[in-house]
Amino acid sequence: MHCYFAACILLIHFSVVLSVESNTTWSYFVFAQQWPPAACLQVPGGKCKIPDEVSDWSIHGLWPTSDKGYPSFCNSSWPFDPDLLKPILHALEEKWPNIYADSSEIVFWKHEWSKHGTCATSLDSFDTEKKYFSQSLKLHDKYNIHEFLQRAGLMPNKDKPLLLSYVQNAIHTAVNATVKLFCKNHEEYPQPILTSMYVCLNKALELIDCDKIDEPVCKKTYVYYLPFDR
Repeated sequence: MHCYFAACILLIHFSVVLSVESNTTWSYFVFAQQWPPAACLQVPGGKCKIPDEVSDWSIHGLWPTSDKGYPSFCNSSWPFDPDLLKPILHALEEKWPNIYADSSEIVFWKHEWSKHGTCATSLDSFDTEKKYFSQSLKLHDKYNIHEFLQRAGLMPNKDKPLLLSYVQNAIHTAVNATVKLFCKNHEEYPQPILTSMYVCLNKALELIDCDKIDEPVCKKTYVYYLPFDR
């Protein structure tokens, strides 16, 4: 009976270790950005508000990723502390806004830190809350999608859709890597609207192709790139 009990304890311990490892092991980053005018149309009940200072693609998150998906909530003992972000607060409000009108930016940032940021802390360059958000802001400035499209002459227009291939080529020319573009159908538009995109990076924050992401991407010939409604 004693041996059986010991074997059970070892099995439970092994299962727990295996579970922890599978939940925290990852190999690269997905840097997700969203286009606020399009993202707003997906907010339930129309309860969306884009802050006045937002005029660009905004950060959705920086997500440690593995071939099996996104490890999440890797360290529940590391709570979100908004005071640590005070030195970069203005930049976060401008580049990482919460467009849900019935909640604050802090709710969004807390969620992203708890779910994804705590998984990135295995790297020295991400081993604090402030580092995680600061690095994300730097990536936003480096991979400015609106600027890449503007450089190619592709401007937001609610009346005339863009060829998706033009959008893809403009971004690929700028970053020299395969990204993932996402769009959604909307009853107001005869073609899908461009909503978000993923840039992929290795742990050294070097660009890699997003060829392992198995999520439905834009496939229609045309997409709408909506302007800010101001």
